[in-house]
Amino acid sequence: MNSRFKCIKCEDDEIWDKLASESKQGNLFVKTKFLNSMIYNYECYIVEDCGVVLCGAVVVIGEDGTPLLGQFPFSQYQGILFSRSLNDACYHKSTISQLEAQNALLSTLYAKYKTLSFSFHYNYSDIRGLQWFNYHNPEEKKFDISVSYTGLIDLREVVDLQEYMQKVRSVRRSEHRKSIKQKQFTRITNDVQILLDIYEKTFKRQGMDIAENEISMIRKLAKNAIEMKFGEIRVCYIDEMTASSATLFLFDENMAYYLIGANDPEYRNTPSGVFCFLESVEAAIQRKCEYIDVCGMNSPNRADFKLSFNARPTPYFVATMQ
Repeated sequence: MNSRFKCIKCEDDEIWDKLASESKQGNLFVKTKFLNSMIYNYECYIVEDCGVVLCGAVVVIGEDGTPLLGQFPFSQYQGILFSRSLNDACYHKSTISQLEAQNALLSTLYAKYKTLSFSFHYNYSDIRGLQWFNYHNPEEKKFDISVSYTGLIDLREVVDLQEYMQKVRSVRRSEHRKSIKQKQFTRITNDVQILLDIYEKTFKRQGMDIAENEISMIRKLAKNAIEMKFGEIRVCYIDEMTASSATLFLFDENMAYYLIGANDPEYRNTPSGVFCFLESVEAAIQRKCEYIDVCGMNSPNRADFKLSFNARPTPYFVATMQ
């Protein structure tokens, strides 16, 4: 390890959030307002060079005191973040510095935990530092690295929903018109239970049980997101009393995240799920969001549904050491 690098646990939210805001790998899921909305504990670590922060990472801790493995529920990206100075430097300088600082970080975490897991932001493109970790120590653990996909909807030049609709699959435009003809409408709600009820019905139809900690995670996250104004629940109604679909969107400075979409199976033959999503897209346009991240395109049916809204498939890495 380069002797000038110092890896320490970061317990100052302001320092951590500054790194998360300025880094190209930064995103909502590594900011303390989101981390404090999880049902899990977490620790943040940073690497400094003479007091200057170079990189950092979040370690999410399970009930047994060890890091959770895999991509965590409703947490899209929680990987390594590089400082603005390391991201913006010339490649011949930044690449070496990134590898050295990252190795200092990984060495500290490995010595403490022995098991680790990262789901990297799509702007983290050079995975070699993890491939090379413990390279000269064949008896030590190595990272297993896989590629996953999300989808990005580019809103940077979109003026309104009507303009955006010209870029989606024609069947979605037809479904949107049908919803309007059927007088469906949406409301923003602070009632998290409406979202949970529809979410549970969605999985029950598929014969799937939902773990209690998953429900607890949604409840706490949605409640905090509403109270701290970084998210909203939108519900579609087919009449004044009947809620048929719901979405949970989260928001960062220039991003919207389609975290949860749920549809009551009783109304699966209506296009209310599409209508609810498009109403949320319109809200993102009005917020001046540059992109919508659809938070995963990793199964055939869900991927095609999201692709139909002109989401560009975008790869990101997941690395696990166990």
